[in-house]
Amino acid sequence: MAALDVIGHEYTHGIVRYSSELSRYYEPGALNESFSDIFSNVIQEWVEGYDFNRIYTQAEDPIIGTGGLRSLHDPLNSGTHSYEIGPYCYLAPGHPNTYGGQYWYDGPCNNGGIHGNCGVQNYWFYLLSHFLSFTLCSLFFVHPG
Repeated sequence: MAALDVIGHEYTHGIVRYSSELSRYYEPGALNESFSDIFSNVIQEWVEGYDFNRIYTQAEDPIIGTGGLRSLHDPLNSGTHSYEIGPYCYLAPGHPNTYGGQYWYDGPCNNGGIHGNCGVQNYWFYLLSHFLSFTLCSLFFVHPG
């Protein structure tokens, strides 16, 4: 049985492949990967309802007890991604949340770090969707004291 966010993730790869010029390598590949993470989380929220612990986490259902492959709200402390030392590829203990920041990778492993560097845009999605919606609700739906 496959998890809804994983199915949505792979389905979004198909849409991105046929509707954009994003490759599967380096920065374009990281954007491609991130769009799939983002839309899979939106699909999951739409079908299953909002749950903070699930909506901002990728593949948390099939990998129970691990916290998922990637966290959109805390990329520095979640999942792993490939990096290299010499001719060998290893796993970094997190994902970057800023361009060129901690855990950023631009070597040849993992198609140029696509599964790690996607954390930057994933984190921006989290910040925009979580805090912008909270702020707008606070502005327009203020409850009387």
